[in-house]
Amino acid sequence: MTTRSAYRRIADYFLKFLAAVAVFLPVNMDCPLLFQTVLVLLYVAALLLITRKNITMDWLSDTLQPLPDTAKGPVALSWPFLGAYLLCAMLAFLEWTQPFYFTQDDNHTQFLPVVIQAMRGFFSEGVFPTWNAFLDQGHHTASVAVYTLTYPVTYIAYLIARFLTGSDLHHIEVFAWIHFFAGYCILYAALRAACVRPLIATTGALCFVLCGFNLVAGRSWMIAQPYITWLPALAWSVVVFERAALVSVRWVVFTGFTIGIAFHAGHAQLWFYGVLFWGISIVWLIYCKPGVRWAGFLSACSAGFMGLAIAAPLLLVQALEEIGLTNLRWDYGIGLGLNNLLLPFPVMNAGHPNRWGIHEDYMGALYYSGSLFFILFMIKCVCEVVYVIKHQNASRPFALTTLTFSIPLMMVFWWSLGQEGHLWMWLSYIPPLDNMNSPFKFLPFIALYSVMVSAPFLERLIRNFRLAGHYQCAIAGITLGLIGINGVSGKYPWMDMHDRPYPPLPPEMRKLQVPHGFTDKALRVMPYSPWRSQTPNYTITLPHNYPSYYRILSTDGYNLAVTGTLEQRKNKNWRGKSYYTYLNEFGIRGALLAHQNANESLADDRIIEVELLKKFVQKPIVINNAGDKYYPINSNNIKPIVFASILGKVISLPFRIRPDGIEVKIPNELQTEILITANFVYRRWFRAADADGNVLPIAADKMGRIITKNTGSSRLITIRYLPPWWVGSVIGFVLASLSWGAWRFARRCSAR
Repeated sequence: MTTRSAYRRIADYFLKFLAAVAVFLPVNMDCPLLFQTVLVLLYVAALLLITRKNITMDWLSDTLQPLPDTAKGPVALSWPFLGAYLLCAMLAFLEWTQPFYFTQDDNHTQFLPVVIQAMRGFFSEGVFPTWNAFLDQGHHTASVAVYTLTYPVTYIAYLIARFLTGSDLHHIEVFAWIHFFAGYCILYAALRAACVRPLIATTGALCFVLCGFNLVAGRSWMIAQPYITWLPALAWSVVVFERAALVSVRWVVFTGFTIGIAFHAGHAQLWFYGVLFWGISIVWLIYCKPGVRWAGFLSACSAGFMGLAIAAPLLLVQALEEIGLTNLRWDYGIGLGLNNLLLPFPVMNAGHPNRWGIHEDYMGALYYSGSLFFILFMIKCVCEVVYVIKHQNASRPFALTTLTFSIPLMMVFWWSLGQEGHLWMWLSYIPPLDNMNSPFKFLPFIALYSVMVSAPFLERLIRNFRLAGHYQCAIAGITLGLIGINGVSGKYPWMDMHDRPYPPLPPEMRKLQVPHGFTDKALRVMPYSPWRSQTPNYTITLPHNYPSYYRILSTDGYNLAVTGTLEQRKNKNWRGKSYYTYLNEFGIRGALLAHQNANESLADDRIIEVELLKKFVQKPIVINNAGDKYYPINSNNIKPIVFASILGKVISLPFRIRPDGIEVKIPNELQTEILITANFVYRRWFRAADADGNVLPIAADKMGRIITKNTGSSRLITIRYLPPWWVGSVIGFVLASLSWGAWRFARRCSAR
């Protein structure tokens, strides 16, 4: 036996094992009885189908020939436009029934306040936003990716929201609509490239973009929305690679751009999974195309290098920012929601795997992506296993014709079962998989790959059984009806907010806002609010990232990638060591205490702080009818936000907040060599310069604040947060050169 034959046989056995696991593992798990019953029925149906004498391996092949002329024409080509209309109608209905439908949970509390502040600063001052002064005593933004500030669509969506809808508060709604429609169009094109008829392609594209994960998670995480577009784009890349004898430079550019720009969309875990499964499919297709193996491999490398070159500036900076950052582990899989892979909410219901949110018991809609395609996937898996068992010498054709999306789907399904399926735990020992969390994030991959596997299979069944047009329409109508019921009924995000999106500040709080010009009267506040609340005006008690929208300096913020860094942890240590010292040294002049309902409470450490706070505060000011109160702090030792110390005397300095830092104005009488303290958390990429561009020394004092020294002649000092984008750009240039070289070698190999 040759080495190549041995490798092929090992690969074929591995594929059979994966197929068997995907089919039989759920039966042996402690999964819902309905799911096990349906699986048994599917096994029987598949056995009956595969035992027909006229069933051949071609029935299971993902590779289809173009449609005959009878399946084309004006009627067939009208289906994608009807699908776009249905998508528009669905999204419009959701927005009508629940205004600001996509601005809930983290979109409401974390992302929108920061993005609005960054966009306003960028378009008013022309400065790229890298830092937010209002949160966490200084909160880096662009370099942590989750705010999508290096992603071009963010800026396009903001301009549309501001000038076409009349309010930039619609930013996330516009952002979502763009990706839903782009994802629909791209996935439709991918299915048509796979020679699937327009009706089935339209149905499959709608089932993916309107699947439960995209709606429920999209309402909570705006960084999940871009992958509604870019995951289908990677699938399209695989389809073109599979069907082309040799890919063109357009394929390399398209795939490389997709890989690169998807990283800037913000969710590194979804990006990693997408690129991983794209790579698995491409590698296997290269293995199955021996005639163009080297040319195909080099073309794929060229696309991969180009994608990494585009991602490199942000990828490197983000990796450096998150050194030492620890992530929470969530290992619970989708086992409790397997019924909802078959039937929509509210016919079946399940809880959230991680028990997140106040609607954690009504998360059945999260799992659903259309019954048709998942059921067909299970039938096809059984058919493949049974066929290989019956035809032992057919393993090579089996591997060739079914791997393209079937094997990634089997892996995704097994992986998504979390600790119950064991694969998740086995792989969690391998970097970088050890930093991944929440197996339910595989749900969009199950939805997408179910469509990519089952749509060609359904097309094959329609052609071979010569299914009439009205039956095809009935299948599509029932499938879309179920996906519509799931979307309309599954109206629960993980946390829905009462304020839609942000109410105006009461007059008593407007004095806390930092003006756009220079000021030496700025105040910093410390909010005390429940972690989540549905009470009206919860926003104006300034928890999470709301201070960014209202331009109020705050001690707190919501981004674990920021608050978990070493610099922020050191800052918070002072809060625990000496509460009174913390109030004075960091310029905290007031505290906001939110009214708490019976089912809402502060964390234990915050309750202790509130008791300490009462010793230092003046008479509270009630700011609204809900009973929320502002407590001015009674102390004469509170430091200003920016100050100079001369002979033991603290002098407040006027400053102005920029999207990337602050500017400090030096009065004429202080134009000597003095030490200036900015009451913000110091990070290593801060740089200080005077009005002439001369670099000034900058460092952290013993409390972690920014200190710099005036040279004695400058009247204006600029302190900016400047991540080293140039390092990633240099690496990106090297990767781009490798991409060009790989493509040149690919052309040489194809010419031989």
